[in-house]
Amino acid sequence: MTEDEFAAWWGQHHQQGGSFIDALRRTLAIRLRVKNFRQLALVCGQDKLSPESLWIDTELVVMIQAYPQSGNEELVWAAGDVAHVVHLLERPLDPDFKYLGSTALHLAVRDGHLEVVRCLLEAGADPDSRNHTGMTPMHMAGKYGGTKIMHCLLEARADKHVPNNAGKTPMDLAREYGKTEVLCLLSEAR
Repeated sequence: MTEDEFAAWWGQHHQQGGSFIDALRRTLAIRLRVKNFRQLALVCGQDKLSPESLWIDTELVVMIQAYPQSGNEELVWAAGDVAHVVHLLERPLDPDFKYLGSTALHLAVRDGHLEVVRCLLEAGADPDSRNHTGMTPMHMAGKYGGTKIMHCLLEARADKHVPNNAGKTPMDLAREYGKTEVLCLLSEAR
């Protein structure tokens, strides 16, 4: 990557917020087709990796970490605390791990924790994951409300048409539970 290409890349990613290392991980996760950018551990010959680092002849080693076999349930338990979720995802833990049939994303949507929802989606959580009743996070948003969360799920390309085990779509639940703002948002979404 040339200096100009690097400057353009960093300018684009800097606007999205987050640290330089997170932007680099996200880019590598996409290019390497790894689901969760937090699975990538970066090691380099410098103590700090930053946009100001000298990139001439810099060697970058990328290691892909597997999810651990245990401890994933802690992520579901922490679904209401964004700082704890971020900390846990650094291990990394599987954002799609199901505990008692639900993922952390299901619970964060149900309880209205927008920042946790964003964090989990950024970490690669499946916006169409089904719980034990066939409900996706979109169903939870339709039932419990929250237009910002619904918008976040739509941006993550969650399916608004999928029926749960009872045959109801997120729109059906929004209508049934009187969530008119969510219903309007779903109606307008393409």
